[in-house]
Amino acid sequence: MRLTPLLPLVAFALFSCSSTEEDEETSGELEPLPRFARVENVALERPGFRLLHPANWSVDTQAEMYDPDRFFILAGPEETSVAFMILEEPADPEALVDLMLADHGLEDPRERTFDRWGRYEGVGVDVSGVPMGDVPSGMRAFAWSSDVQSFVVAQSYTASSYAVARSGFDVIENSFALSGTRQTEWPAVSPGSPSEVPGELVIVRPGFRVRFRDDWKVDVDAEDYDPDRFFSLKSPYESCWAVVQILEQSVTPDEVADQASAGMRRLLESVGDERSFTRWGAHTGAGREVRGEVGGLAATVRVFCRVHKGRALLVTEYRYDELAEKVQPGFLTLANSFEFLD
Repeated sequence: MRLTPLLPLVAFALFSCSSTEEDEETSGELEPLPRFARVENVALERPGFRLLHPANWSVDTQAEMYDPDRFFILAGPEETSVAFMILEEPADPEALVDLMLADHGLEDPRERTFDRWGRYEGVGVDVSGVPMGDVPSGMRAFAWSSDVQSFVVAQSYTASSYAVARSGFDVIENSFALSGTRQTEWPAVSPGSPSEVPGELVIVRPGFRVRFRDDWKVDVDAEDYDPDRFFSLKSPYESCWAVVQILEQSVTPDEVADQASAGMRRLLESVGDERSFTRWGAHTGAGREVRGEVGGLAATVRVFCRVHKGRALLVTEYRYDELAEKVQPGFLTLANSFEFLD
């Protein structure tokens, strides 16, 4: 069965209240789940918001009180759904969540609180249980408010359908943005959410989107880690890695590539062949490749820079050549998926 959020009641309420202080409790991380067949994402854009959702999800235009700008439900696979109510006025997030979860019909419900959904900080509750002896189910409700607008969202699922819908939930959550709130701070740590591509994870930030293989990991403990401007990706071998930097300054690709390659030469105990290249995935720019040795083992350093609308992407790849065949697919995933979000 699909749990039905009480969004129509919110529509009738349309109340204005002062925002509550954010809930200090947070829920634990969701367990990793299997990847499924690739599903392309499509954009849903309205004057007041924008989001992405998998192509096999659809807007339920027959829902009671359907309004494409204020109240709509995205129906997913196997009785899952994401429902939105967008209000053009401030509201009390805690009251919105309480109203959303009222009369959920779950026996012996278990609740977890959280305070961030996508790029927004607010009040959230994840409640799960068994509805009247049926299959285990749950609902995850979250509300946010500013001084001029607010929204509440509810994800409904069953225990058996959650794994299938997880990547869809994540795409919707990571992409949803109200118009005029792009400056809202994103999570301090964004190690990756399940991608629509099997075996890959995705990072979506205000300025870019990129995928990486799920056996690689973001080094969130690295010095100077910044999810929007500087982060490293470690391969399963850890001695082979990539660093992604976003430079918010006026530069030329050749200048950056030359400076970066000069610095990276210090990683090599001896320097051999050097060459230039101009393509990294679908991107055109300036690249430098330097081959040499470390501890008697052949190693390669590659740097690439592309300038895009006043920002520069600088990527550094480091590998031991004896592991090239094993780590090259990871480097290619990074190069082929990176895209700036204007």
